[in-house]
Order: sequence, then structure tokens, then C-alpha cells
Amino acid sequence: MGVPVAWKNVCQNKKRTLAAASGISFALLLVFMQLGFLQGAKTAAASVFELFHFDIVIVSEKYKFVGAPDSFDRMRLTQTMVVPEVEASAGMTMGRGTWTDPESESGSQLLLFSVPLDPSFIKDPAIRSGLETIRKNNTVMVDLYSHKEYGDLSIGREVEVNDLPVTIASHFKLGVTLFSDGCVIVSKDGYDRLTKEPPRMTSYGFLRLRPGSDSEAVKKRVREILPDDVLIFTRQEMIRQEQEYFISVKPIGIIFQTGVVVAFIVGVVILFQVLNTDISNRLKEFATFKAMGFKNGMIYGIGIEQALIYVLLSYFPSLILATIVYRIVHRLSRMPMNMTFSLASFVLVMSLVMCAISCVLGLQKVRRADPAELF
Repeated sequence: MGVPVAWKNVCQNKKRTLAAASGISFALLLVFMQLGFLQGAKTAAASVFELFHFDIVIVSEKYKFVGAPDSFDRMRLTQTMVVPEVEASAGMTMGRGTWTDPESESGSQLLLFSVPLDPSFIKDPAIRSGLETIRKNNTVMVDLYSHKEYGDLSIGREVEVNDLPVTIASHFKLGVTLFSDGCVIVSKDGYDRLTKEPPRMTSYGFLRLRPGSDSEAVKKRVREILPDDVLIFTRQEMIRQEQEYFISVKPIGIIFQTGVVVAFIVGVVILFQVLNTDISNRLKEFATFKAMGFKNGMIYGIGIEQALIYVLLSYFPSLILATIVYRIVHRLSRMPMNMTFSLASFVLVMSLVMCAISCVLGLQKVRRADPAELF
């Protein structure tokens, strides 16, 4: 009996139902968007490391995050080779730079890094295939997703990096990194030429282990060998640290997390108002049920089912719309935003919690309804 009554209550005034579902859908869309941006920020925070194959990474003791890695002596990589489980090592040097488009003469921020010329350390196919093109000191590989202010990125075009002439030799795709407008890859010799930094220094030391090696155990052995001027992380630890830094320390993550909470509260308020108004309009009907001998549990069930119908009517449109908006945002900004099953499931659970809270608040009137006072 409960479900038909709840469904009829929802469908009796279709305009009001549409308005209520639209309001709740908007709140759920806000939740989807904030979580999508949060997930995109986490993915972008560690996107640089997804370009490479490595099991353990060595960084300077002054390391903060990928945008400010500092540097250490490359000799540390040679020292790690005494550990039998270490199969190979390679360095990657990273720093900031300036890109100047000769046509517009405008300068843009740049993330500049050298990559190992050993293809076995390169995970990204485009970078691996372009390694030969950047062996010359005056050639660079450019991120095709760099900001449009970079101008024409055609192969063979001459531009300036740090006020020195370079030629675009190949492309790769990275996208938003949260701390630069674009990225350029060069060889180690090319990096030293463009930055004037000491050749002996590097920002990251990648270690590839022999198959079957335990990363944690090797990490401890490497820690025993190397001095305290470096920090050592496994691949998972490095990625997790970058994500936690941007999500828990930097304002961008805190803003998105706060946005999720605010959107959730807005949804609870809207659903409560809808449910409360509907129950107030039907208070005599609920009192009649009581007078007829129906238990409070059955009457509460009608209200709960009604709230659940509103949530489900709102969830699926918001899911479809959020998926569309994700694709638009990715196309325009290149931020990695994707609708995943886990994300959709999490928002569904949040919607059900929203439903439960609204029911607890909105069904108080039914509990207090006294048939003797209404008739």
C-alpha cells in the first residue's frame, strides 16, 4: 500500500514535482561538479609521474611538491646501484621557465623538465617515440595541451624558452598540472643550456627494480646506503604525497571539499522543504490513517518512500548532466575529469543519506499528528 500512495502523492501535482526534482537535481549536480574537480585535481597533481616507469624515486630533503622539487647530487643514483635489486637508475631534472611566442611576444609560465633518454623509463608512448628528436640541445618536445597563449605549436617552428632560441621537434599530451600554463621536455644537455644549472644536479632519481623485488624492502636498503640529504619514496607513496599536498594543504583542494559539503547541505534543505510542505498539506490524510488504526511505521514509510522517489527522480538527470559537463570542462581546460563508477556510486550514497536526514526532520509532524485535534 505504501508505494502506490507515495507515488500518487508525488505525481498528483506534476508541476510542483518537476520544480522539486529540478531543485534537488541542481544540488546533486553541484555535488558532482565539486567532486569531479576534486578528483581532477588529484589526478593532475600526480600526472607527471604517470609519464614514467619507476618503482622508487629519490628527491632532495628540501622537496615540497612537484612544482618545487629542489635538486640533489646525481652521484646518489650511482650509489644505489650497489643494491642488487636495483636494475637501473635515471634522473629527471625539473624547473620553471618562460615561453615566449615570437609573433605575439607574450611570455607564459613554463614547466621545463629533462627526461631519461632510456626508453625503458618512459611510460608515455608519445614521449618515447619523440626521444630521438630532442637529443639536440636546441630542440624541445611541447605539450599539445599547453595554454593557447603559447601560440602555434607546429613542428619546426622556432620559439624562445628562457630567452634562448629553440625549435619544436615533437609533441606529447599532459594537460593541466595545477602550477603551470604548459610543459616542455628537453634532454639533460638541453635543460642545462636553458637553465644554466649545474649539470651534476637532478630533481628526481628514478629506480627500476628487478622483477619480483619488494619495493618497501629495497627502499629501506637504499635508505641505509644514502646520506640524509635525500628522501626516498616508493611509487605509490610519491603519488599519494602529491595528491594529499594539493587536496589537504593547498587551497584548491580545501575549496572543492568545502563545496561538496555546502552542496550537500543545500540538497538536504531543498528536499526537507519539499517533503515538509507536502506533509503539511496532507497532514489530515496522515491523521486519518492513524484514526483508521494504521501504525506509525506504515505512515512513516509513505514519507520515506516519497522522499526516496524525489531523490531517484533527481539523481539520474543530474548524473547525465554531470557527465556531459565533465566532457565539456575537459575539452575546454584539459583538466582530467571523468565520470567513474565509484564517483557515481558515492554521490548515490550521499543522495540516500540526504534522503534519510530530510526524512528524520520532515516526518516529525506526522509523529505529532493527533486525529482528535484535526477532526
